[in-house]
Amino acid sequence: MGTSLRFRVAARVSAAVLVLGATGCIESFVISGGDAGSGTDAGDAGTSVDGGASTDAGLTPDAGLTPDAGFTPDAGFTPDAGFTPDAGFTPDAGTGDAGRPLDGGTTRFAACSSAPPADAGTAACALNVAMTIVFTDRQAFQLALQGLTTVDFDCIDTVDAGEVSFPADLFATSQGAIIVGANDGGQYASRDFTFTTQYVAVSPPNLYAPGPIVERNGAAGAPATDVWFVEDGGAACVAGFGASFIDADFPSIFPSSLTVFSAAGTPLSSASPPTTVNAGNSFLGIVSVDAVGQPVPGIARVRLVNGNVWPAQACCEGVTLDDFVFGR
Repeated sequence: MGTSLRFRVAARVSAAVLVLGATGCIESFVISGGDAGSGTDAGDAGTSVDGGASTDAGLTPDAGLTPDAGFTPDAGFTPDAGFTPDAGFTPDAGTGDAGRPLDGGTTRFAACSSAPPADAGTAACALNVAMTIVFTDRQAFQLALQGLTTVDFDCIDTVDAGEVSFPADLFATSQGAIIVGANDGGQYASRDFTFTTQYVAVSPPNLYAPGPIVERNGAAGAPATDVWFVEDGGAACVAGFGASFIDADFPSIFPSSLTVFSAAGTPLSSASPPTTVNAGNSFLGIVSVDAVGQPVPGIARVRLVNGNVWPAQACCEGVTLDDFVFGR
């Protein structure tokens, strides 16, 4: 959401570009198109190679490969190279609201905690990531993976609640994901974050945004979310992760982004979602693959940046998120 209204003509685009090196190895491969109707920004060529990963002999990354010019990982963030979530992982008390009891003694998370264990799409982390593929078409992204899991936040009861905070490990057991609002901001679900016509869920009723909550006329900030993957109480990896960005219509004010990291904390790739029309949604996903283009579970953590303000603020670029999708 920006400070003025701007529209773009939507056109469904679907394209695939395959680049082969001198030895015949795949260097880069970008698939684009879909809901937003536009390709990625010029800096979103879509591929990057983990500098520390082993690749087939002769694989040479595209000499012109450069991440988005504006991309800068959170300066204060230093991932623990040996990160392994404790089997009984419990976020700081301030990151959730303990369920916010409703009438009858139920909680707003009852539907989430009762969900049966799912095939979480996680696995042991692969070390043979050669490159990544960026998708802006959700269907194409999902066809590339197996064991798909979706966190849509709809099990959280947001009826007559405004924004509902939830604990970071709410989806750890059922879906294998720990979702943490960066900078101790917390995690929130809402039906519209007070802007009914701007933020429309991809899968109603709920949307997601990281905290902290800021008053309507407050200063801009740096909202971001880290997602870790777990399996059987320990750290795990996925081959691909994607999300829908809602109302990402003014990247010139502040670009939203998705960055994926290896188990060692090394950034594998970063991209920005296609620009949408006002109140539109755009999908962005990244898949890690080996030297022959097969998906491998090389992603241990992702960071999502959604605009530069709490979505209920009146200024700047407010963006919400929906449908975190990942798999092997």
